[in-house]
Amino acid sequence: MQTEHKILLTSAEIANIWSAYINDTLAVCTLEVYLSHVEDTEIRSVLEFAMQLSRAHVQKLKSFFIEEQYPVPDGFSEKLDVNLETPRLFLDDFYLFYIQNIGKVGLEFYTLALANAARLDMCEYFTECLNESARLLNKATEIMLQKGTFIRAPFIPIPKKVEYVQNQSYLAGLFGHGRR
Repeated sequence: MQTEHKILLTSAEIANIWSAYINDTLAVCTLEVYLSHVEDTEIRSVLEFAMQLSRAHVQKLKSFFIEEQYPVPDGFSEKLDVNLETPRLFLDDFYLFYIQNIGKVGLEFYTLALANAARLDMCEYFTECLNESARLLNKATEIMLQKGTFIRAPFIPIPKKVEYVQNQSYLAGLFGHGRR
């Protein structure tokens, strides 16, 4: 006879679903305002995709809290924290930069959350969110490349041959005597 027992959430899992809930409720509020001002249809589609993801995350995270009998945190609220009457503050290109950075932050956050997850349902959820963050980042990057607004890292000249450091005086300021 096999006994079944419920595996409780670890402190890391609780911290990660709490943080994700706060971040996603904030994203919903922010995206609501951006969607009320955006004019570019391509950028609007990325904002709508991000909104769809964030709303789905909020619902899933609420279900985790309820299932585990944890109180659902007081996140950000569209009723309390959003005023659609405010004037526009940013150009559409800023919204796209914001989404691209949200994708980057999501990749970092969900990678760490996945690495610290113990329960299978948490691992599956954070893996799904990681994949969604990558899709969001890629969509924003693709549009930025098309519009010519993507900021690339600097290019460096291609070396003609392999070179080795001959004089290590560049380390003198760190170890020993400084420049003279």
